[in-house]
Amino acid sequence: MKSFENRAGKMRWKLMVFLAAFAACAWGYLRLFDEPPKPVPYSTPPNKNTQPGVAYVGDKVCAGCHAEIAETYSHHPMAHSMTTAEKVLPEAAGKVADFQDLSYWIERRDGKIYHQERKANSSGKAVETTEREVRYVIGSGTVGHVFLAERDNKLFQSPIWWYAQDKKWDLIPSYWENNQHFNREITEECLFCHTNQIEEVKGEPIRFHGLSIGCERCHGPGGLHAKDPWVAAGGEATIVNPAKLEPVALRENVCEQCHFHGYRRDAQRGTSLWDYRPGQPLDRYVVILAERFGLTKKIQAAGHVEQMRKSRCYEESNEALGCISCHDPHRVPAASERVAFYRKKCLECHADRGCKLAADVRLKQSPADDCTSCHMPKLPVYNIGHTAVTNHAIPRNSSE
Repeated sequence: MKSFENRAGKMRWKLMVFLAAFAACAWGYLRLFDEPPKPVPYSTPPNKNTQPGVAYVGDKVCAGCHAEIAETYSHHPMAHSMTTAEKVLPEAAGKVADFQDLSYWIERRDGKIYHQERKANSSGKAVETTEREVRYVIGSGTVGHVFLAERDNKLFQSPIWWYAQDKKWDLIPSYWENNQHFNREITEECLFCHTNQIEEVKGEPIRFHGLSIGCERCHGPGGLHAKDPWVAAGGEATIVNPAKLEPVALRENVCEQCHFHGYRRDAQRGTSLWDYRPGQPLDRYVVILAERFGLTKKIQAAGHVEQMRKSRCYEESNEALGCISCHDPHRVPAASERVAFYRKKCLECHADRGCKLAADVRLKQSPADDCTSCHMPKLPVYNIGHTAVTNHAIPRNSSE
């Protein structure tokens, strides 16, 4: 009996050690990931158009009063986030890519664009061809173009991309390991960040209300504003100006609805991504799990927010630094003015503590006196080939 009790005691002790070790490992694993965005204390937004039922009116109505802004924005990449196929790369035709025993072709017939996947036998002769008409194109062309075909009222991705930075055709990044051919369905989450508004009706093709990202994705629905720009009682605005949103987290949520992707995003139970309206806390509608990226040499395509939050600039700004601190959401500076534009943004905080390098040394390294060339260098994107994006961790020098 005593021997049994000793064995039982040892088993309990081993179990306790195991549970303690498991708990330590679990804690360490969870520390690899950031906590989700800090919940924004909820209060009734002062903007009337955050409420359900306010109608969307479309960009043409907005442009009726804001013609100059609309013209400027029409040249912004977001204004070209999605378009119809015939408006992109009219010169592309013939064979554009090879992969193992497959080749990829583009054909144009009767004003329509077709992508083909041809399978060859051992002698190189095509023995099987799969063809899809390309209906839509995702991407402004800054990074590249993704091509969509329609089948059974759903959208599917073509296996080939146009990579703008390398100016070449190639397979979709993940297809090198798992070629899904023309069978990768485009999800609601993809469309949420690349198109303006959609309407899904069972048994019918997806209806688009504006293909590219429009005014109301950042300013909220304009139905009330189009009728009455201001509500007299209390001066409550009928449209959201993201720059004036408080607390700062609400301002950032407007950009984060698409530009903070994390490694997983899920709609909150009982909601849809499309339920979010600028001026509301984003975390009421979506849960974002974000990996703890450090100052890494490789970054993901939509990892700007995570990186920026690790920067010393963000920390010393008391978390006030955000997307529109440096970016104009209506305008991208021309190549000829880009360096001066962003240097001016840097000097808004660093005028009295500028670059520590002597001017002659600095100008030797960067004749254009480009702050970003050292402090925000472009890094390879690990989940998209042939592509590099700006390092938003803002390291002290490009070697960090």
